[in-house]
Amino acid sequence: MTDPPQPFRPQPFRAAALAPNWLQVLAVDAGVGAAIVVVGVLVWVAWIAWVGFLIVVLGVLYIAAVGRRFLQWRWLRRQARDQGAL
Repeated sequence: MTDPPQPFRPQPFRAAALAPNWLQVLAVDAGVGAAIVVVGVLVWVAWIAWVGFLIVVLGVLYIAAVGRRFLQWRWLRRQARDQGAL
């Protein structure tokens, strides 16, 4: 015998995925990553190249994490919509 499907309840740390402005949240987050990249390029050019390179790498990794979070949130929103919670 199988249990009936449980209603969709996201984890508390993922509740922002169901916010109506979820795309804006991710866009601002990606903007933070882009700012880190810009600061890294400025440090690379104006100060110490290897420090600037490390900052650029961190910024790119941050933007990649935002992209991963976008995919995860989109999946969570689809799951919630399919279960009628959204």
